[in-house]
Amino acid sequence: MRLNTLGTVIGTIIGLQIATPARAAEAKNVTWTEFWDILEKQSPKLRALRAKEESVSSRVALEVPAPMIGIGSMGRTSPLSEPMERTYEVTQRVPFPTKFLNAGSVKQAQIDVTQSENALDIQKLKKEATDLFVSLATNLQEQSLFSEKRKVFGAHLKRLRALTLSDQAQQIHILEIDAEEKATDSEIKDLNLKELELRRKLSALLNQEAHFDGTPVFDSLTPPKPKQARVSNPSAVALASKREELADSERSMAKQEWLPDFSITYRKRDRLDGMLPSGQEAMIGVEIPFFWGWQPSSKVGAASANREQMRNEAAMIRRESDSELATLQDRVGILWERLSLYQNEILPLQEKRVHLLHRITPTDMSSLELHLNTLQKWISARLSYLELESEYRKTKASLEILSESPGLRPN
Repeated sequence: MRLNTLGTVIGTIIGLQIATPARAAEAKNVTWTEFWDILEKQSPKLRALRAKEESVSSRVALEVPAPMIGIGSMGRTSPLSEPMERTYEVTQRVPFPTKFLNAGSVKQAQIDVTQSENALDIQKLKKEATDLFVSLATNLQEQSLFSEKRKVFGAHLKRLRALTLSDQAQQIHILEIDAEEKATDSEIKDLNLKELELRRKLSALLNQEAHFDGTPVFDSLTPPKPKQARVSNPSAVALASKREELADSERSMAKQEWLPDFSITYRKRDRLDGMLPSGQEAMIGVEIPFFWGWQPSSKVGAASANREQMRNEAAMIRRESDSELATLQDRVGILWERLSLYQNEILPLQEKRVHLLHRITPTDMSSLELHLNTLQKWISARLSYLELESEYRKTKASLEILSESPGLRPN
């Protein structure tokens, strides 16, 4: 990467050794693809999503009540006497046949919605993991640059003490540099804490007890893909469409409430005293749902209102998705232009200043301040470039993930 290359070159010119955090240097390099492969195998989030889908698939589309069995006797005059008649009865309630078909459609629609929800959750997980992965890589490079900045102050103090200046002027400048050095130490400690926090979050995603100890590495930056006239988030749009289809199926199922259910009863009578013949009978009962018509009517009304709500939400999600991805496209383009400006103009100009600075030997306060100012601006420019690079990688990855383009690496 250009920052590391330039940093090494200039570090050699000014006699500084570019510091890298010890734990990062010892850690194994991990690419985004390797990290995501591990996450897919170990993530409890993904396991929970798979279990959720299996739970919905395992549900019964339409529950049929268990049969009811009854046994009775008649004519017993005392606990020791025999009854005159024994009765055996079996009753089964059966939904109207078309309800089975509609229930199957509702179940399949629920499965489709769950699958779409899972796809959207995986998309969010991938975006979260990418942001953390890029942030950790940026953090490690920031630590290296701040360590370099601290060494610049140390080298400056040596030059300052070697000059013959008035005690008061020298003391003022030493106090100033000492304060800057301590502020840099504070920044490094804050970066160390953020690194630990990022590693813990990555470990949580991977379901690991120990913190993630890899060093994120990336391929070289690549320009954004050509801007499309219209882009959308397929996962979000698909989920909205599936919810709309589910609402349609539920409305069709609600209309089935107007259809009668049946009850089938078989009864057998055994006459034990012989005075009357034994017998058996079968009955078919039919419900009359329209007798309480407001109940099915209310269910149909609620299902219709829900379908209308899903239709409007689907239209809103499609519009918001188009707007979000169009904004991401614009942002990626602008960030690439800014990165190119840094790579081709700003950083080379700062590099030339440092090269020229190498020819100057500080002999007074003015040249000493010029020396320090030049090196600080050189480090600041690289930090700014690093922030831009981090934002570009995150934004470009988000655009690719949300539009489900091939190759979801944060390049």
